[in-house]
Amino acid sequence: MQKPDISIAGMVVLEKNGAKLKFASNASQFDTKIETVSLTDKRLADVWGNEIYRLLLNARKRELSGKYKFLLKKE
Repeated sequence: MQKPDISIAGMVVLEKNGAKLKFASNASQFDTKIETVSLTDKRLADVWGNEIYRLLLNARKRELSGKYKFLLKKE
C-alpha cells in the first residue's frame, strides 16, 4: 500500500493494487494528518508490510456536542 493522499482538503485517498477508497470529511471541521508507523514485529510485517498508516482527524473547534459526517466511497 502506498502512503494515503491528503493533498485535497477534507479528502483521504487510499490506493492499493489499482483499487481506490476515498474517505471524505468536512475540511472546515478537521485538520487531517497521516502518521507512518514502522512495524518491527516480523509476524505483522509479513502480513502488512514494513509500514502502516494512522489517519488523524483533529477537530478545529472543540465542542461539547455536535454532529460529524464522514463518507467512504470505493472507486
